[in-house]
Order: sequence, then structure tokens, then C-alpha cells
Amino acid sequence: MIDTGRFKGKRIFKVPVARAAKDATGLLNNIVNGALKPELAGETSSVRIDDAPNFSGGKSLASQLYIHLITGVNLMIPFVVAGGILIALSFSFGITAATPGDANFSPIAKMLSDVGGGAAFALMLPILSLGISKSISGNLGIVSGAVGGMLAVHTGAGFLGALFAGFLAGYITLFVVKYIQLPKALAGLKPILIVPLLTVLLTGALMILVIGQPIKLLLEALTTFLQTMGNMNAAVMGLMIGIMVAFDMGGPLNKTVCMFAIGLMSTGIYEPIAACMAAGMVPPIGIALATTLFKRKFTAQERETGKVTYVLGLSFITEGHSLRCF
Repeated sequence: MIDTGRFKGKRIFKVPVARAAKDATGLLNNIVNGALKPELAGETSSVRIDDAPNFSGGKSLASQLYIHLITGVNLMIPFVVAGGILIALSFSFGITAATPGDANFSPIAKMLSDVGGGAAFALMLPILSLGISKSISGNLGIVSGAVGGMLAVHTGAGFLGALFAGFLAGYITLFVVKYIQLPKALAGLKPILIVPLLTVLLTGALMILVIGQPIKLLLEALTTFLQTMGNMNAAVMGLMIGIMVAFDMGGPLNKTVCMFAIGLMSTGIYEPIAACMAAGMVPPIGIALATTLFKRKFTAQERETGKVTYVLGLSFITEGHSLRCF
């Protein structure tokens, strides 16, 4: 905890970090015009740091669960992006170029495939679970979250299992930290021994004995359904995924759909993520083309940004669409 008692008697404004990050100008305007009222800091005011569990209040349960979920997804996405690009580069040598003994075998393709698929993609689910658990219970939830995600891989529970493992590990860690009290002489052992040991044991046991197998069966049923869809149904599904991805770039609907598609990718179903990527590339590439074809409608700085947006769009980095368009 960070003590803010030094600000006693001072006027302070308490707002979520996300508000300051996303709308700093609007926040400052609200402070200046009096729309946001200050409060006096007290002697015992404090704020939480990441090592402390998140016993958050004031938000609905659904809102908290969504925040934890998106935290895990955001932490996982760089692994997906890096791994996916490396695998694509591997395929550029030939679809089977990474297979030893194949006529088109290339050591470079094999190296790219091992790094992208064997390493980056292999960490995808444990990182997702770790991120969710850490969002719930702070740094103390990292170990149990990572182990839970790895067990989701080992039990065949896949993406859905990693989601459950993240929430399970996070809330188990909260419970252990809050309700297991030790004498002062042993308090130093709690964060480095007691909490990791108990949370990993409980999370692992529940994943192996209770949760893993049912989620594996559910995932297999979903996979079978998607694999047996006809071309028409697949096209309709791709259209719906594309609409939802492009509807609110970076918003809750977009992230939910992308999370679903990434999860299916971990089971060997690649069509949904293909629809996501195609739809996600449209806005930035559209802006890039606009700055090239209709230069007079953009400032010099925007035209320069448009050149970078080509690369961003082709890399499925949708932030390129934030370039202001008239």
C-alpha cells in the first residue's frame, strides 16, 4: 500500500486510470469547469499497488469479470501476433517447408515455425490464464494462473479451460491471502511459500480432477460443430464475425469476438481468426488508401501517418484506423 497521508487537507480528484488515459483533455476540462468535484485527502488514504490482491468494490460483478478477462486477452495478444507472423513467414518457404524429410524442407522455415508455433503459441494459453489471475489477485496470482493455464493445455481443455483456470486461480489466491493468517514470525513466508504452494495445489487439483475433463468434452463438441458446417453456414458466420470485429474497433464486442476466434485457433480451427484478421485490416488499410488517393483531403502529417498505416493494417494492427479522416 502507498500512504497518501502527506496530502492531508489537499484537494484531490479520484478517477479511474482508464479515464485519464483515454480522455485526458475531457478530464481536465471537467476539473476546470467544476463538473468534477474534488475531495479532501485524509490521513489514512492509501492506494493499492499490483502486489496487493484486488478486493475491488463499487463495480458490478459483470464489469469486474469483463475487466479481468480483457486484461488476460490483452496480455496474450502479443504472443498470438508474434507467433502468427513467424508461422506465416515459415509458410512463405512452402506449406510443408518446416517438416523434416519433406522435399521442400528448409531449416529457416523450421526455425521460424519452432519459434512461432512451438514457443510463442505454446505460451498463449498459460499467459491468458496468468493475466486473468493477476488482474484478480495481483502479482500473488501469477504462479497459480500460469500453472492453471498449462494444465488446461495438458488436460485438453484448451482455450475455455484456460479461461476457467485464470478465474479459478485468481479467486483462490484472493481467498488464501484474505483468510489464511500466520503468526508474525512466519508472515514473511506467506508471499514466497504459503500462497504459491496452496494456490497451485488447489488450482491444479481442481483443474485435473473436476474442471479439465468436462471442459475438454465441451470444447470437442464445439470443434466438431464448427468443422462440420457447410460452406454457406461458414460464410454467414464469417460475415457476422467481420461485422462484429469492425463494429467497435478495440471495444468490448471486438475483443470478445477476437478472443473467441483466437481460442478456436488453439484447437486447429483457423477460419474464424481469418475472418477477424480480414475485417480488422479493412479500416487501417482503407485510411492508408484514402491518404494516398485523396491527398488534398488530408494534412501533410496525416499523409505521412497514412504511409505507416499500410504496414499497421497489413500486420493486423488496427490502431492505424485512428488517423483522423475528413
